[in-house]
Amino acid sequence: LDRPMILGLTLDELAEVARTNTSRKVTVLRDLSEEQFLEHLRRSNDPGRRYIVNFDRGQIFGAGVGHHSPIGGYLEA
Repeated sequence: LDRPMILGLTLDELAEVARTNTSRKVTVLRDLSEEQFLEHLRRSNDPGRRYIVNFDRGQIFGAGVGHHSPIGGYLEA
């Protein structure tokens, strides 16, 4: 992006940055059921896939705002 970021990127803005910088397919997933989310977590172990999750840190840690983080893998147990 050609503008300074004070509060960061939205999920859609991050997806556009990814699309601009890779030839790979970039898909934004929203409003997944718990089972759909778990299925994507399982797929994150596939070396041909990459996932970035967007979440509200306040809901988890009691403080903070939105955050993007890569998913490195998933251990179901």
